[in-house]
Amino acid sequence: MRYYTRKRNAYDENVNPLTVYTRDHWICGICTHPIDPELHYTHPMSASIDHITPLARGGRHSYTN
Repeated sequence: MRYYTRKRNAYDENVNPLTVYTRDHWICGICTHPIDPELHYTHPMSASIDHITPLARGGRHSYTN
């Protein structure tokens, strides 16, 4: 992630994914369904982080985005 923020001179905050999952009570921000914390990356329903406003459109890599 840092590569893309540096490439675009975007704001870059050190975001810990586990902090985001805990803050959001393991609820998906898109579909509002619960996320199973036991699922790992290769599973299609595993947890992942995405920006609300993409970096390519001027979004920030921060907890608020």
